[in-house]
Amino acid sequence: MSAHIEESSSGAVDTSAYADWFDLGRLQAVDPQDPVALPAYREFLTGGQQVLADRFGADADIVDLIHARSWLVDQVLVRCWQRILGSIDGALVAVGGYGRSELMPGSDVDIMLLLAESESEQTGEKLEAFLMLLWDIGLEVGHSVRTLEECHEQAVDDITVATNLMEARLLCGSSSLFDSMRDTVGPETIWPSPEFFAAKLEEQHQRYARFDDAVYNLEPNIKEGPGGLRDGQMIAWVFKRHFGSSRLHDLIAEKFITEDEYQTLMESQRFLWRVRFALHQVTGRREDRLLFDHQRTLAQLFGYTDRDHKLAVEWFMKDYYRAIQE
Repeated sequence: MSAHIEESSSGAVDTSAYADWFDLGRLQAVDPQDPVALPAYREFLTGGQQVLADRFGADADIVDLIHARSWLVDQVLVRCWQRILGSIDGALVAVGGYGRSELMPGSDVDIMLLLAESESEQTGEKLEAFLMLLWDIGLEVGHSVRTLEECHEQAVDDITVATNLMEARLLCGSSSLFDSMRDTVGPETIWPSPEFFAAKLEEQHQRYARFDDAVYNLEPNIKEGPGGLRDGQMIAWVFKRHFGSSRLHDLIAEKFITEDEYQTLMESQRFLWRVRFALHQVTGRREDRLLFDHQRTLAQLFGYTDRDHKLAVEWFMKDYYRAIQE
């Protein structure tokens, strides 16, 4: 076990090195309104993915890698917004995992287009052009278009929407509109802490019912299965809703866990992150199920070997099951 591991959400992420990783200077030299911007954006994204793959192969810090992928996408999305939507009264907002700046190679890039007023025909045409531009440069996103009132209404009706908006991150546009959105979906307005906890607990029970059976235990889902990454996220969501803090390390001060337990949690999370990153890399897509063939491939990739009458894949899966148990 390493001496000390910090969580990825422990404050502002230092992104100063990423500009050099991905040669941001070349992108900055391109005028967003210039037709040559589109191939430049495609090249930036494609080249960036290869940089991440190479650094993963060189055993780079997994937290850096998932933050760097988010930063990479940020640069292109902001420039596309400036090209098409820079003049509208609205904001471009990252939500969900992307809002946390945690993107795997095949993760969904979820955004919200937050509007000050209901969508007009002219604004609708611009939004459509924006989304088509993202498609053209090879960036597939999940998107929603909402006003403040719609954010409130949908978050009240759907705990998943409320959770995604908790993790919202402003990419560009109106900061005052973004702050108003955060207020309108905050625990002082909707889903106070006890109700939020009860709803997330029921959500977890339903998820366990889907994923905790013999088949999924043998070929587990890294994200959704019991002890998977979703459970780590749930701890963070409930804690943030109750205390207003995004740092799990603050659980120690609240006497919920010890420093050793926190370190175990962080180590297990990082192990699962590396497994998920590798799974996306070897399959070339979003894949969260550790099928038998993938188990063998990843065991070899991570350097496990046959020893003490056990196969390499058995040692790898032993470490995996220990991580989800923790």
